Amino acid sequence: MHDPASLLLYGRDQSLLHTRKLVLEIGGDNVSITTNASQVRQILNSSSIDLLVLCQTLQVDECDELAQLTRIAWPDTKVLVLEGGRRGCTI
Repeated sequence: MHDPASLLLYGRDQSLLHTRKLVLEIGGDNVSITTNASQVRQILNSSSIDLLVLCQTLQVDECDELAQLTRIAWPDTKVLVLEGGRRGCTI
């Protein structure tokens, strides 16, 4: 068994976020979800996470900003960008 990872999923589609959360929690990870960018910033400023997932429902500029903020605040945190058939983050 692996140590549980701390994951944060951010996007606009609440149903999609809940589905992804359920699937990831089966593996034993600690998963938080939000549709609020200020909450993502607050979490990044106050605690470490292992993985930030940026969903395809986000605007490219918002995705880029949060990916860069994560890399500055927590260089060891992985950032996964889901593109869904469209252009995702530029970084």
